[in-house]
Amino acid sequence: MEKIYKAKDYVDLLINVCKSYKTYYAWGAFGAPANAKNKARYNVPEEVSADTFLFDCSGFAYRALPWGWDGNPNRVYGGAAYPTKSSPLYPLTTGSILSICDDVSDDFTNIQPGEVLYMTGHVGIYCGDGICVECTSKWDNCVLLSEVSNVGKTTPYHDRRRTWLKHGKLPFVEYKVNNVPGEYYTVKKGDNLTKIARMFNTSVWTLAKLNKINNINLIRVGQVLRIK
Repeated sequence: MEKIYKAKDYVDLLINVCKSYKTYYAWGAFGAPANAKNKARYNVPEEVSADTFLFDCSGFAYRALPWGWDGNPNRVYGGAAYPTKSSPLYPLTTGSILSICDDVSDDFTNIQPGEVLYMTGHVGIYCGDGICVECTSKWDNCVLLSEVSNVGKTTPYHDRRRTWLKHGKLPFVEYKVNNVPGEYYTVKKGDNLTKIARMFNTSVWTLAKLNKINNINLIRVGQVLRIK
């Protein structure tokens, strides 16, 4: 899948939504302005002001911006639009997002900014320094910053902290490889595991085990593989 954002840029855009726009948690929403029609559509209280934008957790974390949201109050979904049904982004739900992510793990030692955070029924995006940006009904019913307790850093958002279950790299975000040079390889067009194994004097099965690849015939352009 094409990389739409660099990780830092994606995080900065989400934080900008958090700090620059009025937002409200509404199940099923991915950036719709809170006009009368959308309040009825998403069952939003009348007291929510019309200059507010409506999101749920997945609508904020990985639907709105990739689908074109730009904060336009005159568009039905704030500028966002459903992708075609053939798009890998189309069917994604909170429960299925990790199925198309790379490097899914329950070890938070090397989590990178821009990765999706997952717990049952909820998602957020990791910003770095132990901070998450998320849309939630748990605290202030809006997009907000919270603390990722898994990372072990005390942040200014310590009163809003969660313990997440897993994290993973979104397919439309480009992440930095902050590891020892030569130990990782980015898959290019025309590559397969056999070819890559020969390049690095290793075996297909070693690569598959290191990268938790179940189907050795299925790798993606842009996928980062651990070599040793």
